[in-house]
Amino acid sequence: MCRGDDLATLLRDGIDDFPMELEAAAVVDDAGALRYRLYGWSFGVIWLMPPSGLDVVAFASQHDLEHWHVDQRPIFWAMDRALARGGHGFRQPAKFCWWEERCWDEVADAPRGTVGSEPHLRRQLAGPG
Repeated sequence: MCRGDDLATLLRDGIDDFPMELEAAAVVDDAGALRYRLYGWSFGVIWLMPPSGLDVVAFASQHDLEHWHVDQRPIFWAMDRALARGGHGFRQPAKFCWWEERCWDEVADAPRGTVGSEPHLRRQLAGPG
């Protein structure tokens, strides 16, 4: 992982002169309470995380959020509606595909933490140990 000056340089200059275009957004409910943190940057990398900590709710590379388990479906629906409203300033295209039955059928019986990049991401965010 990048730390300190290395991270600052990476965020400022990008990788091999290709900008990172990092974005961050607070996802709030109707009462203004923070529900999720949304991060995006070049190449369609998107992270949806809870209000605090390093857990990951959803992840995308190439703009299309991965389907890990059926409990994500209502979250994907809400995020799709929120991003469609506009006026939020988050520019990275994100496909929170809640409507495609085939995607949910494929993960319906899969044990949590076993689908797509989820196991790898959880190990990386857990850190050493």
